[in-house]
Amino acid sequence: LKHFTLREDVKVGTVIGSLGISNAPDMQLRYSIVEGDGSLQFGIKSSSGELYVAQHLDYEVTQRYFLVVRAEAPPSFNTTAFVAISVVDVNDHTPWFPGNDNFVVFGVYEDVTNGTVVYVFNAHDGDGSLRNSELYYSLTYDPDPAIEGLPLYIDPHTGVIKTNVPLDREHTKKIVFRVTVSDNAEEPNDRKQTSVIAQVILLDINDNSPTFVSTEMACVPEDTEVGLLVHHVVAKDEDEG
Repeated sequence: LKHFTLREDVKVGTVIGSLGISNAPDMQLRYSIVEGDGSLQFGIKSSSGELYVAQHLDYEVTQRYFLVVRAEAPPSFNTTAFVAISVVDVNDHTPWFPGNDNFVVFGVYEDVTNGTVVYVFNAHDGDGSLRNSELYYSLTYDPDPAIEGLPLYIDPHTGVIKTNVPLDREHTKKIVFRVTVSDNAEEPNDRKQTSVIAQVILLDINDNSPTFVSTEMACVPEDTEVGLLVHHVVAKDEDEG
């Protein structure tokens, strides 16, 4: 059994090896692929026994091929060689978010407890190997001065978004941030990534009591006519609605 290994992005026509028969008699051999699941993807030069790529390969479709090659010199010599070809994955797919939407909006009630899961980003990668399809998430945004600390946290392995500080709609009505997902190709320069912008709308709850904003006292002359306005009582509530 002869074994070859090549990357899935190898160019069509590339020679991947030779099947020269060492124990062949001193005569002109003719090589041919007689069977195997890679008979369309690979070819062999009949005079030299050089095996070459005949079609584009795709690791996500097939990772391994087998060929049966015959070398013959009629009428007396005939031999068979078995060939295994392993395809190596290349990081040729970029991570993507379902729906291919680059903007996400969702709501969160302002009274959720710290550490509450508020959203889950679930990206995908079309590469077939674990290394090239393993995904990592990160979150970045311009911090709002009205919020102390980082309001949201993302788990780099699962894409789960959790609250990181208490939220208050009366101070901040929305939070805008960017989530980036990157694969884990062996070479940092080969890694691919995709980003999505997200906006969190903080939903109001009735967590504020009404308060008076008018003065507590009013002075009224003793000869004020009946029915005249003597004071305007004003109250307000910080909650929405």
